[in-house]
Amino acid sequence: MKAKNTIHVDFESRSIVDLKKTGAHVYAKHPTTDALCMAYAVNDSKVFLWKLGEPFPKVLGEALKREDTIFAAHNAAFEFLIWNDTCAPKYGWPKLPITKLDCTMVRAFSMGLPGTLENAAKAVGLPVEKDMKGHRIMLQLCKPRKMEADGSYSWWEPNDSTPKLDIKAKYEALYKYCIQDIIVERELDKRLLGLTESEKKLWFLDQKINYRGIFLDEPAAQKAIAVVHTEQRRFNKLINELTEGEVSTCNSNLAFKKWIENQGVKCEGVSKSMVLDLLEHTDLPDNVRTALLLRQEASKSSTAKIKSMITSKSEDSRVRGCFQFYGAASTGRWSGRRVQMQNLKRPLIGQDEIDFIMESITKSDFSVDSSIDFLHMFHGSAIDPISDCIRAMLRAAPGKKLVGCDFSAIEGRVLAWLAGEEATLRVYRGDGRIYEHTASQIYRKPIEDITKDERMIGKVANLALGYQGGKGAFQSMARIYGLKMKDKRAQEIKELWRENNPAIVSYWHDVERAALVAVENPKRVVKVGVIGRQISFVKNGSFLFCRLPSGRAICYPYAEVKPVMTPWGQVKVAVRYKGNVFGQFVNRVAYGGLIVENITQATARDLLAEALMRLELRGFPVVIHVHDEAVCEVDVKHKTAKAEIEKAMNELPAWAEGLPIQSEAWEGIRYRK
Repeated sequence: MKAKNTIHVDFESRSIVDLKKTGAHVYAKHPTTDALCMAYAVNDSKVFLWKLGEPFPKVLGEALKREDTIFAAHNAAFEFLIWNDTCAPKYGWPKLPITKLDCTMVRAFSMGLPGTLENAAKAVGLPVEKDMKGHRIMLQLCKPRKMEADGSYSWWEPNDSTPKLDIKAKYEALYKYCIQDIIVERELDKRLLGLTESEKKLWFLDQKINYRGIFLDEPAAQKAIAVVHTEQRRFNKLINELTEGEVSTCNSNLAFKKWIENQGVKCEGVSKSMVLDLLEHTDLPDNVRTALLLRQEASKSSTAKIKSMITSKSEDSRVRGCFQFYGAASTGRWSGRRVQMQNLKRPLIGQDEIDFIMESITKSDFSVDSSIDFLHMFHGSAIDPISDCIRAMLRAAPGKKLVGCDFSAIEGRVLAWLAGEEATLRVYRGDGRIYEHTASQIYRKPIEDITKDERMIGKVANLALGYQGGKGAFQSMARIYGLKMKDKRAQEIKELWRENNPAIVSYWHDVERAALVAVENPKRVVKVGVIGRQISFVKNGSFLFCRLPSGRAICYPYAEVKPVMTPWGQVKVAVRYKGNVFGQFVNRVAYGGLIVENITQATARDLLAEALMRLELRGFPVVIHVHDEAVCEVDVKHKTAKAEIEKAMNELPAWAEGLPIQSEAWEGIRYRK
């Protein structure tokens, strides 16, 4: 039944816990966390306020029983946790079912808009002014007043006052601040499109996965941090001695640069790539080379991710809240929260070695120094292997195992399918050795004769050139894989790749033209692509919508046709729109390659989304998912889980007929790549 009533809710809370560091799941369950107040309003009615110590509002209890009522909030996941994990156990509130929630932040993301309430409201034209005074007061009241001698905490209460502070007035300002958020969110709600039924169900599953979390091997994580810190202190001591005190730590960037220049070496900076360039000089002084190697070694592993795992861990040793639904607004992909699963380091050593390291350093009789000696003995370094083991800190709970499965080369497969690049599709339907086949085209020799290095060039070409990238894109990707070549050769490879992928090249231009036509002709549906896997553009109001083969749409806000300057210095007519870039809502240009990249990644996302739904329905609880991968936690005695999960991942939705997907599963105790 379609909801007829919407109740908008917003909490203000307090705790000794740092919400930004721990995440909402840890925050909401902490014994010191309290809800100071909650503003709420039914549809467009007056905004009411519940205050700490008052009974649960009767109108909300009645609403929970009605099928035609939903509860809306901006970043509703937080309100859900405060309601269920703070207010329900502490104040006896009835539980709020996740299926009765609606999130305006997620809906804003789904339309390509900013995520914060203030910025989303401004993006849709609401006259919002940030209540900075209310914000400052909120930050003051949400933290303890002081710690008492017995270790307990005291707080500013509504009736407290001092000669200099009128706390009652501060609470009144806090209440006003909370009520104002409801007013803004309610107006924003009216300007946003709702999620489709399938996307709502997916968001409910997303919340379930976030609440489930993944088990952390905390002893291993703590030992790893201690090992890295001990090694970094040693490196800092060595660099300090080598430079006679001019450089105090390996991360002292300005001092490091100045010291190198004082040794007679030209130095533009000491970033990772610049250090690599300097180390290639054959005439580098020995002391400079040694210093650069020390810096390089010290920077190989950051403990930030491991620390984030620990601070985000709940009492049951599970890390929760790692996935932001629609975090990548241009594609609908999830983005990372807390641990940032999307960019965990890919290990350079095998899983057997990783398991051996993890088992060894967590032994009770292994001190930090013993662990360092052990790592040096077997790997020649302590930091490198720890860096390779970060992913393995996440593991199955006792009595369970992880079963992971990922799509192989999913973006390349989806791009070829969308564009109708039949030669490439035949490779994927055959032996799947696309990198070797690409290298064979580049080097004009049989695939059987392709060397390992040539295969790597084929890989870089496929990864860098599929979205209209030029020689610069190729060179950037090559650098990531440690490859160097002259620009002339990179240009030749680009041209060869395009020559051998004519349908993809045409697709870039066809998609760009279709978007232009749609923007210039509002409400006209413009289709492009192979029949059966077409995408369609339509401009409705200020938004350009791109409907994917799955039926879902991605959005380009405030799309318009404008003359723009190309990177090569020419003026051309293009679609310009507003997009999120590093937290800013700024003008962007939607050229063919970018739109095709969005479409391809969005389609790959939809394949994974449907796989996640299938896995859950078949009793395989998902604990991690990253772009092309799903990881489930199952009973260690489940003998057929690997085969069943792989089968579920490989099933094609009806809309993806002819797409040659392939996946392979693994199982083990620890998360792996």
